[in-house]
Amino acid sequence: MDSDLKDVLNSTFALIFFGTPHRGVAYTHLGLTASKMAKAAGFSVNDQNIRDLKGSSPVLTLIREGFDQLLQHGSFYVSTFQESVGYSGFGWMDSKVCRSFSMREALQIRTPLTPRRQVVPNESSELGHPTKERKNFIDANHMNMCKFQDEYDDGYIKTSGEIKRHVERRRLRAEQSQGEQVQS
Repeated sequence: MDSDLKDVLNSTFALIFFGTPHRGVAYTHLGLTASKMAKAAGFSVNDQNIRDLKGSSPVLTLIREGFDQLLQHGSFYVSTFQESVGYSGFGWMDSKVCRSFSMREALQIRTPLTPRRQVVPNESSELGHPTKERKNFIDANHMNMCKFQDEYDDGYIKTSGEIKRHVERRRLRAEQSQGEQVQS
């Protein structure tokens, strides 16, 4: 590992992820469809990033495995926030079954009875580390989980609590390290 990157790794004591797709996302097919439409309209399109977000992507697997090694051997901890509300866009996006849609179906406005689906499923947004990861849900969909209304917002309270927890852990580690230096 490059010495500059080693310095970054050694200086990192916490990471916070918000709905990060470590194992892919549910809607890559929509991104690929939009990409094809843009390409057909004459735009220059590179859809590789969208393809890399598929759960079966070798690139995503390589990145995740590399990060797992850093997490295992590093001295940092992770807070993972997951979306607790499915996406409430169009009903046809929430369907788990792929099929052809008429334009009328595609343009339907979402009703409260239309089922919702997470953009990043729970099993994709968690790292799965038993001791270095703390998982929590934010009461929002993927698009809104980082948009806090005020200091009373569920996401704000949980996020600020995790930041405080990490800062306190870092403070205690620094005090412990200082005490060991004094004893030497």
